[in-house]
Amino acid sequence: MSTKRPASITVISSLMILLPGYNIGKMISFFMKLRSAGSNTSPLSDNVCAIFIVQTVFLVVLLTAGIFMLLRRNWSRYVIIFLIPVIITLRAYLTGIGPQIIISIFVYLVLLFYLKRPAAEEYFTASRKT
Repeated sequence: MSTKRPASITVISSLMILLPGYNIGKMISFFMKLRSAGSNTSPLSDNVCAIFIVQTVFLVVLLTAGIFMLLRRNWSRYVIIFLIPVIITLRAYLTGIGPQIIISIFVYLVLLFYLKRPAAEEYFTASRKT
């Protein structure tokens, strides 16, 4: 018995696949601006490199989760549910609480609502029953 994928899962998966590419582009742009500005600040100083590595790991995990959500893997849904608050918390710690953090929390709550709806639960648990 095949359960059709809910549109919300398709949209969320697509966002998790597309947004990491956008964010990696932003990070590359940031490094290019640092380099072309001719400032005394090295792109590798002030933990910029560590932040870049951590953010890249998170983006790769979100990309992977988005792909596997399309393949009906329940673990990928939980990766998204648990990883996004970690990312929001780290961003709030590094930049302070501002409008971006409030918007991120709101978007996360909307994602959580759609990922925990009965249609999504049925979609991900139907693969275990067959």
